[in-house]
Amino acid sequence: QIFNDGKWRHARLQLQMLDAGVIHEVERKVALPEYRLRGSIDGVNTEEGYGVEIKGIGAGLKPVETGPYHHHMLQATAYILATDVETMVFYYEDKRSQQWTEHVFTPDAEMMDTVEEELRMLNEHVDNAALPPVLKECRHGKGETFDRCPYRYECLGLGGWEEAESLASPDGP
Repeated sequence: QIFNDGKWRHARLQLQMLDAGVIHEVERKVALPEYRLRGSIDGVNTEEGYGVEIKGIGAGLKPVETGPYHHHMLQATAYILATDVETMVFYYEDKRSQQWTEHVFTPDAEMMDTVEEELRMLNEHVDNAALPPVLKECRHGKGETFDRCPYRYECLGLGGWEEAESLASPDGP
């Protein structure tokens, strides 16, 4: 059900933004083949050259007051590296109240370097068929990084590259 909520939120807001002229494209595909990176930007304003990322959040979460989550800025930076978009607008909508806030984000050189280095490192591990080390903040199975990771329950118990590769296969292990 959580994915249905997100899909409908995106569809509703994308249609509203298209109708208002805020964006001109939806789900623009982006890719950096040299880094094995693919994704899609939720919306793009082709006249002003910015992208839009739509995020649904729980009541009272921090982006409303303090700006985008760090992991969202990393995602946007990867998309910016892969396209001609230079700025991303995050549109956060509270899932309960439907109140929203937006934050404009343009990565600095340090953020761009950080994302490129992470992509290089991940690709080296793929090229060498070796798992990267478990992140320090994940070793004890606690914290925001661990909680947000889709592989949090598999990662700590993986026996090696072959087992990880079988998990990523469409056919499963």
